[in-house]
Amino acid sequence: MQAPVSPARIVEAPVSQKNPENPENSAPARPDGQKPVSRSHTGPMHPACDMLKNVRFAGTLVPHSFHRHIRRESGTTDFEGVGIMSDILYHYRPAEIRDRKTGRITGYRQRFRGDKFQISYRQYAEHYGIST
Repeated sequence: MQAPVSPARIVEAPVSQKNPENPENSAPARPDGQKPVSRSHTGPMHPACDMLKNVRFAGTLVPHSFHRHIRRESGTTDFEGVGIMSDILYHYRPAEIRDRKTGRITGYRQRFRGDKFQISYRQYAEHYGIST
């Protein structure tokens, strides 16, 4: 059973503006006169979502489009290819340089040395457990 969330932890969603030209996309008026709440979230935040709002994820991220475009000849998603492409994307994504005292971003740097990222097919095969 889920524990109740205290009112202090409930984050009010941004208020959407009523658009007379497109009433379907505007938030419904509330009979009690309070501000309308966004349609995307109308209740208290789930505790797991609340905990994750402050987590900064690092490492490879997989864009959804990779699953649509990186395919085998049979038409199925090539998951090894998706993993390798997301790893390449990670290495080309600039790393943030932060001030140690303030935590503010002061610049960016590339994640690899030299003029381009270099890794062998054998290294990728070992990393992803792919037989060559």
